Amino acid sequence: HRSMSGLASAARGILPQRDSGVIESLSSIDVPPLLLVGADDAPFLTSAEYMERRIPGASLVVIPDAGHAANVD
Repeated sequence: HRSMSGLASAARGILPQRDSGVIESLSSIDVPPLLLVGADDAPFLTSAEYMERRIPGASLVVIPDAGHAANVD
């Protein structure tokens, strides 16, 4: 079950980054990830493409007719 307060709490814990440490560490990931993004999730397409370029061995799959919740769409 989803709630607005739960979403807000999750965002406060996930979204804030105090420095560029996460972005700078992408190239040190040593397990090739599968990156999934919905084709209609415009704000995250560029980020997914960036991660694919920065993480060694990463594969990117863009799911047609899907948004941010591609698993639901």
